[in-house]
Amino acid sequence: MVSARSQRVPLQHLTGTASLGPVTVHVGPGVFIPRPETEALLEWAMAQPLGPQPVIVDVCTGSGALALALARHRPGARVLAIDDSDAALDYARRNCVGTGVELVRADVTTPGLLAELDGGVDLVVANPPYIPDGAVLEPEVAQHDPAHALFGGRTGWR
Repeated sequence: MVSARSQRVPLQHLTGTASLGPVTVHVGPGVFIPRPETEALLEWAMAQPLGPQPVIVDVCTGSGALALALARHRPGARVLAIDDSDAALDYARRNCVGTGVELVRADVTTPGLLAELDGGVDLVVANPPYIPDGAVLEPEVAQHDPAHALFGGRTGWR
């Protein structure tokens, strides 16, 4: 493990897990590793006043960590987790077994996506790619997180 870390392999890839709030999820090559910065989004989302059975949509779910944490925080919620990466959804599927979180493989920029939910969503959370193309990143990120989950175009906002 020390040798791999000296090669800048993320600790989460070596252990196969990462934590976000109250949940620990499986991670590895092909899926974005939840970061401590995402805790702020989770804390904000958990503080929102919602009814007893809200509909929550997690856009760009990756491993499903945010969706799982919100589902745990709001047991009566319907939680949908959307991603367009097969590799990420493989991890999300493994992480969400038995939780009721609904996984959707889709490009979130598709017009009419989940039209049946129009007007019926109580909370949308997202941790989309937001790093400008060409940004210099730590090797643990640049060499091990999928570029598709990191880079958001020239300005970071495709």
